[in-house]
Amino acid sequence: MNVLDLFCGAAGGGSAGLERAGCRTVAACEIDPWRRAVFGVRHPGTPTGPRFPAGMRNRAIAALGDAVVAQITEAIGRAMTAEFFDAGRKENA
Repeated sequence: MNVLDLFCGAAGGGSAGLERAGCRTVAACEIDPWRRAVFGVRHPGTPTGPRFPAGMRNRAIAALGDAVVAQITEAIGRAMTAEFFDAGRKENA
């Protein structure tokens, strides 16, 4: 199975787990440039690109290029990381 990892984050844990199960991550999307760079170090050779809001996901996939997109058989995505769970909460609420 060839996987596109949406919202890959810096660690790329979803990709790592699937690779241990025999899958291959052919591309990954992450909006944060720092996380995208760290993912690239941890998953060398895997093309990465920015992710776009829900209505623009086709642009994110198109930005990866036809040769990469042609290899994708599955896509994975996860909820935001814990650092975002408290976003917008008021102190002492």
